[in-house]
Amino acid sequence: MSALIVADAHVCKPVKTAIRDGVRVDIKSGSAAEKAKFDVEVVERDTEFELRLECVIRSEDDDLVELFLALLHGFQQGDIRLGARTRRGYGRGKVASWEIRDLQMKCPADVMAWLRGEVWSRPKSCLKPISLPSDQRQYFRIEAEFELRTSLLIRSSPADPEAPDMVHLESAEKPVVPGSSFAGAFRHRAALIATTIGWSEDEDEDAVSEMFGPVHEQESNETQQRDLWASRVWIEEELVKNVKPRWQNRVAIDRFTGGSLQNALFNEKPVFPICLKNSKKPAPNLWLTLILEEPEDAEIGLLLLTLRDFWHGYAALGGETSNGRGTLQGFKAELKLKRCTSSDAEVWEFSQVCNRMRLVQGDNSFLESCVKKAQCSPKLPKGSRRPVQAKGATDA
Repeated sequence: MSALIVADAHVCKPVKTAIRDGVRVDIKSGSAAEKAKFDVEVVERDTEFELRLECVIRSEDDDLVELFLALLHGFQQGDIRLGARTRRGYGRGKVASWEIRDLQMKCPADVMAWLRGEVWSRPKSCLKPISLPSDQRQYFRIEAEFELRTSLLIRSSPADPEAPDMVHLESAEKPVVPGSSFAGAFRHRAALIATTIGWSEDEDEDAVSEMFGPVHEQESNETQQRDLWASRVWIEEELVKNVKPRWQNRVAIDRFTGGSLQNALFNEKPVFPICLKNSKKPAPNLWLTLILEEPEDAEIGLLLLTLRDFWHGYAALGGETSNGRGTLQGFKAELKLKRCTSSDAEVWEFSQVCNRMRLVQGDNSFLESCVKKAQCSPKLPKGSRRPVQAKGATDA
């Protein structure tokens, strides 16, 4: 029997949900894969609800007290996420504060309070959430800020019939870039770079899948389903700021006649960057937060090359990139590398100098060695970095 008892979470305010359309992108062509469109219903950001946990600690399980308090600390710091697709920005949140009651079942008053459901009438406990003494996690973290050179459109179907045919995706009436969009663009560019620097087709697909997870395809009954594992890359969902939506009317052109196609008029509403008043410096519009678990040096080098392409506008984000949308310009970036042998993370900072990516803090020798290792076309042993598969996992 589990020592941890979790109650249903009660929502404090009316819940707002939204339907998000998604599509799996073919890695080789960069376009939508056939029969791979899907939609999900999500709870909007800023939703508040109440968590209630109960841990039964017996006399021989004194170590559970420290573990339970560390669990509460993880929720309070936002390290624990809820629901599915947490590695693509979903389920992120923080607990503002905990109220803890320490009931001693040897005390008759505590026993009666527990039986009557009057636990919260008892005096507050002196116990507080605590962190574990040592953090053995290894990760490589990228936090980057970008300016929009052009417009951005991550398609979403509006509910209002008077609205345009396509609008930019919003969450709680604010434009956002979902983690799945940045992950798809980052993965596609990383695979292209891996092929360009000399990795074989099977080699780069296997290495990129080791980081971003395998592509889940619908297979026939005769074909045995491949092993699936969770992505080691975490990408957050971020708001798009300092932008303004604009209505645009467009028409499809007949390639043979050069005229407009019949019944091919449509309209859309992408977001465009705006200039802030009384501001002499440009303001960023997009933010990228990417974390790679258990990084290898070659994988770090591949991510650096991919970040450089987005920084200089060689790679684009969102839809209609062939028409010029989604082109970015790097503004500022901070890289962190945490090893299990060190308590502190090593930090590098980049800034925009004459539209170029310039290192302003940190030693570049390690980053150069990572890029060289990526260019040496390392072949990872098949399945060497894949975690043990568990049925019923919610992350994908």
